[in-house]
Amino acid sequence: LASKPSEDGELWVCYLEKALAIHCGGWDKITGGQCTHAWSLMTGCKEQYTIRKNPKTGKYGCFAKFDPQLARWAPQKNCPHENISSLWQVPFPRAGKSTSSEMELSEKDVFK
Repeated sequence: LASKPSEDGELWVCYLEKALAIHCGGWDKITGGQCTHAWSLMTGCKEQYTIRKNPKTGKYGCFAKFDPQLARWAPQKNCPHENISSLWQVPFPRAGKSTSSEMELSEKDVFK
């Protein structure tokens, strides 16, 4: 759908996209999905995050398919259209020496 051979003729991205389409049940099943869904399928890791800027505060929030009400990750299906489309705001994952559990961070804090 979107991948093409590289300028030097490498086809691995095209093959990966085709394998993902087969795994999900056809090309029509992967149209319009999110890249975090694709990464989750390819890596087997459901902990995928999306960072969005809040236009009201100018700060960045972290979102995931982790339902804080139920304290669990939303179930994942192969086809992105069969999944829950909701993303919930979650604390930023801890990385390295980070101790922040804030829900929004400044641009400086996100990209340092």
